Amino acid sequence: MLSSFLGLMTFVPSAGSVSGRIKIPPLKKIEIIDTNNYFSGFSSDLYPENSADKAYLSNLRAYVLKRVRLDPQDDPGVILKALEWVSLQWKQDGMNEPRKGESALDILKDVHQRGARYRCVEYSLVLSEILRSLGYVSRKLSLRSVNVAYGPGGQGHVGTEVWSNHLQKWIFVDPQFSVYPTYKGRYLNYYEIYRLKKQGKFSKIRFNATPGYQKRDPKFNAQDYVRGYRQFLKQYFGYMATPITRSGKNYDLVLQLDGKREPLTFQGLPLGNSLFTRDPRDLYFKVNQTLINFQYRRDAGSYQKLLKEKGLVITGKTDAEKIAEVKKLEPLFADKPNFILSFLNNSPWHSYYEYRLSARGSWLKISGDSMNWNLKSGRSYLEVRSVNQMEIPGPGTFVDVLYQ
Repeated sequence: MLSSFLGLMTFVPSAGSVSGRIKIPPLKKIEIIDTNNYFSGFSSDLYPENSADKAYLSNLRAYVLKRVRLDPQDDPGVILKALEWVSLQWKQDGMNEPRKGESALDILKDVHQRGARYRCVEYSLVLSEILRSLGYVSRKLSLRSVNVAYGPGGQGHVGTEVWSNHLQKWIFVDPQFSVYPTYKGRYLNYYEIYRLKKQGKFSKIRFNATPGYQKRDPKFNAQDYVRGYRQFLKQYFGYMATPITRSGKNYDLVLQLDGKREPLTFQGLPLGNSLFTRDPRDLYFKVNQTLINFQYRRDAGSYQKLLKEKGLVITGKTDAEKIAEVKKLEPLFADKPNFILSFLNNSPWHSYYEYRLSARGSWLKISGDSMNWNLKSGRSYLEVRSVNQMEIPGPGTFVDVLYQ
């Protein structure tokens, strides 16, 4: 077995008796000592609306920014500001549906020009599309009771989840009520709310009504409002669903919570195009991540080839002696950290990459999806991020490398 291993010795280290006739320098090693460069959910079909209609989003953005000041760089502040603004545009009407295919811009014009009122569905649609126009990945989130299949009216509600690049997580907001949840100061997504409920900590969650929403009514009582919202939300821990696109077709990806069966009806009406899962990771993947791939500037070759190039001969008689000789020669063959770095990302509207060479350094634009990185002795730091078509940067991926 060892003989066949030596015959294929591509990555085996260096040598012994021959080393007495040549000068061997100290071995310098290349080691990543810290990084967040890990593979994470690169399946683009799990993004809601993963192709941006730039002309439409530009028009929506211009329409909204004429009416409210939203700073796209203020994450997560821009999410809460947009949440509040949408919540204040109309009063809910649970029976009024827009015409089929109407966009957030159509709905807002209808509200502003004719005083129309809409459902929770439209609150979520409008907020999701506004956030998307500002460069944020957002999605409608359908919340359903355990009795959704044949229960009476009111078995479903719709909120919004949005990916925060700053917090590096999905967070839940409810634009019908202008509410966002936190627990011990930490923003929550809907599955985290469910998990806290299962742990008996639902009463510990803080449901925050935005300040501007509270001010619209001089008699607003925050304590009563939050108590009512908490009771309202308790109904909707059967299932949660979000739209996805797979193989060019639209579906609802449904995560089962307390609901144990896969419903095919919604209050008795057809509920098709549903894909069911019990794994929350199918919905809670990371977004706007960049992956750094290391490639050396030269081919690895093999120890047999490298020994021949240097005119070295292994003189050991046994396999153990040969391995010992090759091990001692390792510093002669150990490669230097001269890399070609290539980048992958799972940003749905990726435009270009940026890099910086210290954690507080300036960001520099990368031409294309690769760059050369030649390291000197000591520690070297590199951080790369994707910037999308709306100029919103994703979180940085870093590597901290030691060469000594």
